[in-house]
Amino acid sequence: MTQIKKQKEPFDDTTKSFYSALFKGWGLNVETECEIFARSRCIDLVIQCKDAQQTQLQNSVFNHFRQLNALELKGHNDPLTIRDYNRIMMRAWGLGAIDYKKEQEQPSRLPKDRTLTIVCVNRPQKILDSKQNLLGFKPTEHEGIYLSAGFLDQWLIYPSELALIERNYPLLVLAKGNKLEQFITLCIQQKMHDYLDLALRVGTLNDPYTVWKEILKVKQMNTIQEETWSVIDQFFKEAPEGFTKVKSLQEKLLDKWREGRQEGRKEGQEEGREKGLEEGKRETARSTLIHLLSRKFTDVPEDIINCIEKTEDLAQLEDWFDQAIMAVRIEEIKFL
Repeated sequence: MTQIKKQKEPFDDTTKSFYSALFKGWGLNVETECEIFARSRCIDLVIQCKDAQQTQLQNSVFNHFRQLNALELKGHNDPLTIRDYNRIMMRAWGLGAIDYKKEQEQPSRLPKDRTLTIVCVNRPQKILDSKQNLLGFKPTEHEGIYLSAGFLDQWLIYPSELALIERNYPLLVLAKGNKLEQFITLCIQQKMHDYLDLALRVGTLNDPYTVWKEILKVKQMNTIQEETWSVIDQFFKEAPEGFTKVKSLQEKLLDKWREGRQEGRKEGQEEGREKGLEEGKRETARSTLIHLLSRKFTDVPEDIINCIEKTEDLAQLEDWFDQAIMAVRIEEIKFL
């Protein structure tokens, strides 16, 4: 029988690299793609903690970590199923059978000294809302964090339910919808450029419409620092997966972005700068809205496209964009 190898998604490499660097930056020993059993594939990240490091994590979203920890990341196109859960549990139990260090002291391999954490971009409704509560996950005192306590504790985290507080920042980059929108805004305000970069890149894979909306909002901000502009410029230049699939939109956004940035750098032309920025905002909003409509609905009437292209009111364009995201049929959008 031919073994079918699971195809990697862009989400995998992006997120695993980020979290590997995050934990290493905290001084923790990290191993990615840790193979336990061939048929069960690999654990995304295995994190080892000493006692002092466990104390260090107490103020973070990973405060439940013990000496040996399995972290599994489930992306937008990789929802958690019962079958996945069984495989993940098999890997977590097998984790205790492997020696990771050849030093004088080896970490305890007992289940009480290990944890399993599953982070899900999509909410696993059937698992969390099951009337039978087959897997035993129960809400904790922290929103978005669920625990199935036992000999080997299992934690399930849904980032879009997490509170917008510092301890949750490392996982809020994986949120969707309103929580992702709020977190991107916070990253810009607080100049958290590493988090902003990942939130844009992973957000484009998990929730591209929210990222596009936030980019339009950023275009209207006149108080953005140069360092923040650089992060967003780099995001466009490297063309994340979500934008490479819609190349014409990416090119238009990038052109307008550069156009507005060049205008902003011209000394002594304040009036021309403001005019160029405003027109850039409107043109970006028009092209983004038209592209969204054409991707979401089969046929977009010519009169609607003409109406959008002639509209100068930026607030009206943004209102139509919001309506388009929520609409099931194009007739639900209230065009002029």
